[in-house]
Amino acid sequence: MEHDHETQAFIRRWQPPAMPSGIDERMMARYLASRRPWWRRRLELRIAVPAPVVALVTLGLFVSGTWWGISSGRPRPSAGTWEGWIR
Repeated sequence: MEHDHETQAFIRRWQPPAMPSGIDERMMARYLASRRPWWRRRLELRIAVPAPVVALVTLGLFVSGTWWGISSGRPRPSAGTWEGWIR
């Protein structure tokens, strides 16, 4: 790999600009001002769930709720009697 000697010499001579005074304190103050309390971060917690998973869970709850509703509407015989089955 070829190196450009002129560019390499420039990079060796180049000095970065000095950091402004107080930059550390300003950056820390801005960081601390932007932080929220831990309880607020927990309230804003987001969990990504794929749409097909949500659709399957919703459909499963709907089907099981419908089945439970239909099966609980049927009369059930009490223990040892047939009264619940005779109409």
